[in-house]
Amino acid sequence: MTEKKYNWMNTISLSLTFVLACTVVPWYGMKYGFTGFEWTVFGFFMVFTGTGITVGYHRLWSHKTYEANALFQSWFAFWGAVAAQNSIIAWSRDHRDHHKFVDNNDKDPYSAKKGFWFSHILWIFQDTRTDKDYGNVKDLLANKICVFQEKYYMPILVVGNFILPVAIGYIGHVLDPHPNGMIHSMIAMFLVAGLLRFVLNHHFTFFINSLAHIWGAQPYAKKDTSRDNFFLALVTYGEGYHNFHHTFQSDYRNGVRAWQFDPSKWIIWTGSKLGMTSKLKRMQKWQINHKRQEFWGVQSLEAAMEQLKTKDTPELKSKLETTYEEWKQALEAWTAARRKSKTCQDSKSQVGDLQTALLAKRDEFCAAVNSIFVNPHSAPALG
Repeated sequence: MTEKKYNWMNTISLSLTFVLACTVVPWYGMKYGFTGFEWTVFGFFMVFTGTGITVGYHRLWSHKTYEANALFQSWFAFWGAVAAQNSIIAWSRDHRDHHKFVDNNDKDPYSAKKGFWFSHILWIFQDTRTDKDYGNVKDLLANKICVFQEKYYMPILVVGNFILPVAIGYIGHVLDPHPNGMIHSMIAMFLVAGLLRFVLNHHFTFFINSLAHIWGAQPYAKKDTSRDNFFLALVTYGEGYHNFHHTFQSDYRNGVRAWQFDPSKWIIWTGSKLGMTSKLKRMQKWQINHKRQEFWGVQSLEAAMEQLKTKDTPELKSKLETTYEEWKQALEAWTAARRKSKTCQDSKSQVGDLQTALLAKRDEFCAAVNSIFVNPHSAPALG
């Protein structure tokens, strides 16, 4: 058995800051209180560092779901470093391996199959990546902004987490004297915008590696442990729709529906209107719904077959398998026509007829499934 090696710098710093955030911050708040200005700056720092990871590290650099100009990149490179989750290059290297080897306990850096605590934080405590292989991020090694941030990562982290909050506390006192004096203005700002924000931002991001692989729905695929979770989206700027993300990694959106809470996609989209981002990648509605249809069919068939294991009904089983195969063939034909419809006029004319045939085959399959279950199964829309 391989002996575990611990990264003591990560272990001590993350443990100590967590303890201090849980003790010193509430104690100070009860004794001296925090002002509205301090909580406002805390809120801005939470959003800036959180989106530094989601908009920058994750969707821009790790997955390259869009392109951005130098100003946009620099902003998110700075706040991503302040989030203190490693450099762009190191973070992206681990994340690309996570997607390539998801749930593989030997190759996924934070495999959820190793349990909640490992995928949440213990993988950071352990030296799981001691190699210097950066072969999967050669594109980022050619990016001057990424290389600059890698070189000056620690100075940026110190400035953003210590000097900047204290400086804002000082300036705030100069503009509007703090009720407890200048020193308390600086200390209080560091405690909420520095320490408390540092810990919350860490664990909210860590929830995507842990909870988003344990708690939630799987509407698109069950090929891995990823799940969609609306509540996690609320504290991770839209990253909670994780099953969609693992199914469609190249899409700049995680919350694909208009009503789904995903501030990160809104920032990227707004950037495109301002000329700061471009080439936003997004799956077509019919492609997404095809995946939902396909997944629904497999799940329905498996559930129905499970029910028939204890029943002697060969005719019903045969009908179920036949209608499923006919529906699947109709789905693939419709999908092929939709894929070609933008370039081929013949395919465009075929789509309507194929969709009508697909709906008919889907109804037949649904009828076969519903003859087994009391509660009727309904299929997702085609789109």
